[in-house]
Amino acid sequence: MIFLDSQLPDGSGVDFMAYFVRVIRERKGRTVPVVSMSGNLVRDQEDLYLGYPIQDYLEKPISKSLFLNVLGAVKSAR
Repeated sequence: MIFLDSQLPDGSGVDFMAYFVRVIRERKGRTVPVVSMSGNLVRDQEDLYLGYPIQDYLEKPISKSLFLNVLGAVKSAR
């Protein structure tokens, strides 16, 4: 599972996802759950992530209980 901050100081989550999607497709790897985090929540970010399925979107700041709930939901969905 990847928790991805979509607004990184030295790049962006979109830059990372472009690289990540290319690697996954080249290796024909299985899908890895991705949870997008942002201080500026945009639910249509999946378009930015090249169609890669985003498991959930979280708005920062994130509480420990929310983090654990999302972690548990993703785990049980696998």
